Amino acid sequence: MESLLNKLFVTHFGEPVEAVTPLKGGGSDRKLFRLRHAQRSIIGVTNSDRQENLAFLGFSKHFRRAGLPVPEI
Repeated sequence: MESLLNKLFVTHFGEPVEAVTPLKGGGSDRKLFRLRHAQRSIIGVTNSDRQENLAFLGFSKHFRRAGLPVPEI
């Protein structure tokens, strides 16, 4: 999954990832990584639970429409 995050980073930003650092997760099976290149730093998240991913997308869209701060997906 980490290689998928690398590919998405390059596709989105047009720059290669210089460093990947695993981060501590919460109470789910999500895996979090900090991906860096020069001045850019983002958080990448992977999760094999499709239902949980769909729920996260739904909540994020709902919160964004309500004007709440949510991470860019």
